Amino acid sequence: MTLGGLRANLDLNDPGAMFTYVHGARFLIQHALSLAQEDERLTDEYRAAIVPATYNLAADTWSGWEDAFAGAHAYRSFGLESARLNIRLREELGQDASAQSRGHWVLGIQLMAAGEFDAAAESFTRVRDLSGDSRQGKLMAQGWIHVANILKGEQAEDRLEAVKTELSGMGDDGVFFAGQYDPALSRFRPAQN
Repeated sequence: MTLGGLRANLDLNDPGAMFTYVHGARFLIQHALSLAQEDERLTDEYRAAIVPATYNLAADTWSGWEDAFAGAHAYRSFGLESARLNIRLREELGQDASAQSRGHWVLGIQLMAAGEFDAAAESFTRVRDLSGDSRQGKLMAQGWIHVANILKGEQAEDRLEAVKTELSGMGDDGVFFAGQYDPALSRFRPAQN
């Protein structure tokens, strides 16, 4: 069974299943990295094989989704570690701008969860810069920059609303992207006294 198969067959809302998934994924990732060091001829093959695993582990341990897994927050440090590794692997493999932007996005959301809002905004700026001619990609990233800025206390709500409105007019993907910001704001915004 592949790591993706394991993930698909577990209810990650169950604490035991989430534990199994996170630690199983970490073990397989570490094992692949060790194998990559042992056989230089297969280094890139091993690295490429674990890029999706590092991305999924980072995304699955982020608690800012509307339907986030119940115990995701308990594994936040593993998610951040995995997101950083994802970026490193993508850069070492020389992946294209689109692939690298996905890595910077998952790093940005993990940095937000860690309360590192300036660093998150920098990651989302990289996503925007790597989006090339994609208006939707640039808008999606700009929305996340606004979210990070709102979370650190800046007044960017009107700018975020403008991004959400424009994205919502860009078909199903745009509606999906526009719907991700509010759950993250709700989850990570400090409580008002």
